[in-house]
Amino acid sequence: MKSSNAILRYLIAVIIYGTIGFFLHYVNARSEFVVLCRGAIGSLFIGLIMIVTKRTPDIKAIMKNIIPITVSGIALGLNWVFLFEGYRYGVAIASLCNYIAPIVVVIISSLFLKERLTKAQTACVVCAFIGIVS
Repeated sequence: MKSSNAILRYLIAVIIYGTIGFFLHYVNARSEFVVLCRGAIGSLFIGLIMIVTKRTPDIKAIMKNIIPITVSGIALGLNWVFLFEGYRYGVAIASLCNYIAPIVVVIISSLFLKERLTKAQTACVVCAFIGIVS
């Protein structure tokens, strides 16, 4: 059984995430600027949490993984820019396109990285796609 504190945190996160389309609709700022602000505010908040909880980042692990971390950060930033720009044309379509991403990744990884998909994985991809288009 989950604690009420964990459920409350989850609900707050969902509410914050769910407001971005509404926020972008009424704010006359470029998507790139919104992403920059969101990243900066998030970084400051995480820094504050680390200070309050007296945690320190593992610099050694960060430096060991600096290239994947940087590539992941760029990919996430671009994802947000495209998603937020898409919200300006319609929240439903932008969200739908965003939710197709995992399906695309599975298909591309099987094609380019030669990963073998099991029957169960293929069935899951087909079901996910049917769920998106229905």
